[in-house]
Amino acid sequence: MPAAGFAPLIGAQVADERVRKDSLEQRGIAVISSAGTLVAIVLGFLSLTRLGDAERMPSVALGLLIGTLVVLTAASALGLLINLPRPLPVVELHDLIGQRDAAAPQTELAFQCTLLVTLRQHNRGCARRLFGALLLEVLALAMMAGSALRILWPAL
Repeated sequence: MPAAGFAPLIGAQVADERVRKDSLEQRGIAVISSAGTLVAIVLGFLSLTRLGDAERMPSVALGLLIGTLVVLTAASALGLLINLPRPLPVVELHDLIGQRDAAAPQTELAFQCTLLVTLRQHNRGCARRLFGALLLEVLALAMMAGSALRILWPAL
């Protein structure tokens, strides 16, 4: 058990992890929003190309756009996973009953340490999912660009 003198340091780290958690959740929502916008653009593009001659869209371009929709859906799913509620440790009433005043700081410190470890594990997982979602969005943009190039320059 860490010494009680570390309580302010551990409390500050818990506060930092809570801020990081909120930031990751906001970024997860941003991924969902941007992926949704890109899906709307892709579907609009598909609709516009289908208004004219159905043979105008090369199959490679169509395949890339369909793949883009799949990749963007996966990015949105990762964004949702970032924002899934996760249980965090809470102080139970039975933990507080019967505590002597001398033992209360140690109990608080033990809880803070448990909370810090849990928040860090949660945030690391969310950061990995966010990185994956952002990579998927970049892949989707590259696929959209490849499709547009294929349509604009059929000789490619």
